[in-house]
Amino acid sequence: MLKIGWDLLFTAINIVVWYIIIKLFLFKPVNNILEKRRETINGKFNEAELAKQDAYALKAKYEEAVSNASNERQNIIEKARASADEEYKRILEEADVKAGAVINNAKEQAKEEHQKIIREADMEIARLVMDATTKLMHDSSNGASDKHLYDEFITKEGEHSES
Repeated sequence: MLKIGWDLLFTAINIVVWYIIIKLFLFKPVNNILEKRRETINGKFNEAELAKQDAYALKAKYEEAVSNASNERQNIIEKARASADEEYKRILEEADVKAGAVINNAKEQAKEEHQKIIREADMEIARLVMDATTKLMHDSSNGASDKHLYDEFITKEGEHSES
């Protein structure tokens, strides 16, 4: 049978003392170390989560910057095309104006040349008529001399028109 004695009491006290000593000197520091590690690990997880959020924010900024750059590139291209079109139209208008001026100038020169030729022809005809009239007045008026004057006039005129 079980005897309750001093041995059992000392064993029970010994177990309680060892439990308190182990709890104070072993479990409490081990628990503190485990708690510190838990806090460190949680802190690392929080840092990782913050880094992940920062990465997502940077990614969003990057995508926005790429989008803005693409839009800006498109705007620059459109402005350059518009500017090139305007320059092209301006150059065409200048060319049209210059071509019109050259054509008008050429027409004016042609008119002046035509007028000059007509004046010279009128003067030549007037001279020929004067020569013919003068000869006619000096010569006797008969049909043979008229024919001779007419032939001479045609010969002179033919020589003038050939040269």
